[in-house]
Amino acid sequence: MGSEALAYALRLLARKGYSRAVLRAKLAARFGEAEAEAALGRLEAMGYLDDRAYARAFVETRARRYGPRKLRALLLARGVPEEVVEEVLPEARVEEALAVLRRYRHREDKARAVRFLEGRGFPLGVALGLSPWESFLWALLGNLLVVPLALGLFPWAVGLATRVPLFARAWWALEARVRLKGEAQVQRLGALGLFLFVAVPLPGTGAWSGAVLAVVLGVRRRYAFPALALGVVAAGLLVLLLTGGTVHGLNYLR
Repeated sequence: MGSEALAYALRLLARKGYSRAVLRAKLAARFGEAEAEAALGRLEAMGYLDDRAYARAFVETRARRYGPRKLRALLLARGVPEEVVEEVLPEARVEEALAVLRRYRHREDKARAVRFLEGRGFPLGVALGLSPWESFLWALLGNLLVVPLALGLFPWAVGLATRVPLFARAWWALEARVRLKGEAQVQRLGALGLFLFVAVPLPGTGAWSGAVLAVVLGVRRRYAFPALALGVVAAGLLVLLLTGGTVHGLNYLR
């Protein structure tokens, strides 16, 4: 019976790749748990079953259609361990950057490559050739300087918006956007909600938007400043983790 389970598994793997969890479910349904585990153990020993190799191939064939969040969800749904998913996705981001940079080998194409990489979620500093840590530190410094400036400037902007109709339209449009993205969260969680709003690096959720949200919702500066500053640090570290190693690909443009 064990040889039948193994032969069946080999036939399945000859057609396409499977994660261990999916293949185990197929074998267990047909041959039982014990036979399934025995066959999987032999496949792993022979090198025919490897979740890391499966995840890398899965990402490589679907990276053009799906972003990292969707790929992560698809891999987890197929039973790939979370630690393997977290290992493979940053590698895929680096490979994506390398593919872009091979396409734009010439120096005159550098601006085009930078714009493309920014659009795909790579930090500007990394796209310009800084190391991930250098990009992180410069971005962190710039954003931390923005926080006290914005918290001091935006209350004045609210007053100006009530007196200057031309300025009012731009301000109310900005306020509407940030309220839509984070008002419910900040009203529910307070300063913690403000921290989370800035800490998750999504479009329109940076230090400036967080400061606008703090001002229009009346969050006191003594709570708003540390929440925004810590959010900036957390967002920078997250982006650093997601893009580490990308700088090596930029050597193609030098």
